[in-house]
Amino acid sequence: MGTVHRALSRSLFSEIDRVALEQLGSIARVEARVAGEQIFLQGDPADRVYLIETGQVRLSKVTDVGEQIVVAVLTDAEVFAVIGGLRPTTYPLSAESMTDTVVLSWRREQIGPVFRAYPELVGAAMELVASRMRELQDRYHELATLPVPQRLARALLRLVDRCGTDGDQGIGLGLRLSRQDLAEMTGTTLYTVSRILSAWGSDGVLISGRRRVEILDIAALEGLAEVSERED
Repeated sequence: MGTVHRALSRSLFSEIDRVALEQLGSIARVEARVAGEQIFLQGDPADRVYLIETGQVRLSKVTDVGEQIVVAVLTDAEVFAVIGGLRPTTYPLSAESMTDTVVLSWRREQIGPVFRAYPELVGAAMELVASRMRELQDRYHELATLPVPQRLARALLRLVDRCGTDGDQGIGLGLRLSRQDLAEMTGTTLYTVSRILSAWGSDGVLISGRRRVEILDIAALEGLAEVSERED
């Protein structure tokens, strides 16, 4: 099984029949993106739907006051920009590759017939759009109301839920995340994230290193996500 078909069969499109899946794979545009490359920007015409074959993609939004909010980190077989296949509009978020990444994409006129042939896909696609918007609202709320340690603990728990793996001593995140990535995900500075992670390391909550975080005490992290002293 090729990697394109494998990614499709694990994605939003997994329920369509094999022939349609193979046809969708055959017309996909395959793009290799280097780490840090923009795939599209917030406000660009939404004319394509994307699927990650391999790699990591960050979805973010710039607020009216110029702050960047990281909404989600996506990985293999995840679909994004699905709004581009549903109706003419603009992308509400930006997408950037976090690692060297391969993405598949389809123009609206290519993927539209698939949505029409499989109406259940439209419902799943709309739920995905709604989920992204809920995630964005949650990030706004956290930035406005929660101290940095609590935001960081919650971000780590979301990553555990999304892509947690068995680590050497605990739960790995299955992603290559730098401390700068975590800072951008929580709306703070690299120095603050480094200081908090070091303190949690001393307390036995986690291990952090170069692009690696491993959770040693998930219950302690859950406690930090619920109660944390406000930063000065």
